[in-house]
Parts: sequence; C-alpha cells; structure tokens
Amino acid sequence: MTTNESHVVDAEGANATTQDTNLLNNLDRMFSPTAQKETPKGRAARRNQPGLSGEPSERPVNLPPSMQMGATLKLHTHLAINLFRGRRGDRAKNIRQIVGMSLFARQAGLIWTAAKNDDPYADQCLVEIEAAHKRTKVLLDEREKALSELIEGLEGFEVDVQTCTEPLEIPLNFHSPWAYRSVLLLLQYDKIVRLGLTAHHVGFIGDAEWNDVITDSGRAMRNLFEEVNRWVFTNVTRDDIRKNTKVAKRAQGQYLEKKNNRLVIEDEVMEGTKRASIAPRSPDLEKYLSTKSAQPSAKTKPQPSQQEIQQDAPENAQTN
Repeated sequence: MTTNESHVVDAEGANATTQDTNLLNNLDRMFSPTAQKETPKGRAARRNQPGLSGEPSERPVNLPPSMQMGATLKLHTHLAINLFRGRRGDRAKNIRQIVGMSLFARQAGLIWTAAKNDDPYADQCLVEIEAAHKRTKVLLDEREKALSELIEGLEGFEVDVQTCTEPLEIPLNFHSPWAYRSVLLLLQYDKIVRLGLTAHHVGFIGDAEWNDVITDSGRAMRNLFEEVNRWVFTNVTRDDIRKNTKVAKRAQGQYLEKKNNRLVIEDEVMEGTKRASIAPRSPDLEKYLSTKSAQPSAKTKPQPSQQEIQQDAPENAQTN
C-alpha cells in the first residue's frame, strides 16, 4: 500500500469513527433524563423505552396479525367420504338422516359455545360425546390391530395396503376440539376400510368378515356423530334451572318432546362437579363454584333432582 493510499484509508477510518461517536452522543442526549424532561422528543423517546412508565406514545405500533391455523383431512375410501358428508333426511320419502362428520362438527361447535355459557344440557352432551368417543376408539383399535396383524403377519409375503392415487383433501376449520378428535377416528376408520379391502382382495377374509368390519365400525362412528342431535338450543343456564324460570320450564318441555335418546342431566353435571375431560371454561359456573366453596357451612334449600323436575314439567307447562 502506498503512502497516499494509507492516508486515504486513515482519513476514511477517522471519518467513520467520528460519525459513530457523534451518533452515540446524539443517542445519549436523546435518551438522557434531562433531554426527556426538557423536549417533547425526549419525552416521547422515554415513553417508548421498554420498562419505562409513562403515557402511551402516539407513534403507531405494529402489532402481530391474528393467530390462525389450518388443517387438512385426506380420505381414500368412499365409505369414509360418505361418513364425512352424511345424508339429509326426508320424511316424505321415508329417508332417514345420517349425521356426518361435517354436521357433527357444526353442532359440536354450538354445544361448545353453549357449555361456555353455562348450559348444563350442553355440558351433559359433551360428557355423552366423550363416552361415545371412548367406545368408538376401543372398537376401531381392535379392528385395526386384527387386520394389521393379519396382513403383516406372514413372513416373506408383503402386501401393500390399498390407497387412492388422488385422495380427497378436505380443509378443516372447527370450533370444538371434539370435532378434531372425531376427525382422527374418521381417519382411523378410513384406514380400517383400506386394510379390510386389502385383506378381502387377497383372500385373508371372506365376505361375511368384511361386512362385519364395515358394519361394526361404521355403526360406531354414526352413533358418535348422532350424539349431537340429543342437544337442543334453549339458551338455558344452570341459574335458570335452579330458579325454575320460564326459560328453564320451556327448555325442559323441549327435551321432554324428544321421545328417543332423550338427554337427561346428571346431578353432578348440574352442580358443575362433573364435566367432560375437554370442556370450555364457563365464567358463570366458576363463579358459582367459588361462591359455594367459600360458604361451606351455609344451609341451602335442597334442590329437586332433574328427574323430579322433568316429571313436573308438563304440569308447569299447562299451568303457564
């Protein structure tokens, strides 16, 4: 490097050092307590420092966007796709409704919201959904295990499970966690159908065994989905039932009109001591339970059981 070049480099370095020093000094003056008290810019700078109190700055803050999630379900078999879609009923044509996964998810979202709003019938329905989910899971696990062992249990003979070259992809956006949990069962049912088709194709099972696999598994899935039909939107709350208001009487009358598979509230569910393992927070229920636990020695008027209330509902309805 020549002497002239070294002078140029030294000059540039000195200029850069001077600029950095000036920048640091300006920042120190800007964020110093004296500057913050004396100038509007200083006060605004102080307010925007993390951890310092003061009035919120007028400077716009870039907040992160709202959180979103997406999920996709891939189904290979027509039986599983039909279970997702369901079927509309038609009384005139004597066609029975089949509740599919899509309708189940919508109703489960409404039930979830009602349980959050302290509807004891919604809480009871979530308890019944959980019980049906457990029963279905046990059956599907047994079917899948038996078919998998049958196909994979032969040494030196490998069979690829039947798959669809272009499976149906369904975007999911559910409001209730029980809808997503039930989707996993539907996905397992789809796999069981594929295993059954493979085993039937290679002669491991006959027609009767194939029909048993499809009938039992499909019936269990439909029974789970139909649990949501037991719930009716009434806008009733536990407080309404405790006070036996008109809303409570109307709700009890609506449930009495359901002749088959009627939903009856258990006393533990009514008290809020029994809920589904996955249930929404209910501020009204939490407030009631905290108030009740804070007064353990208070004597309360005994409440009639739900069975007694429902027996008296027709008389009350006629009186009103």
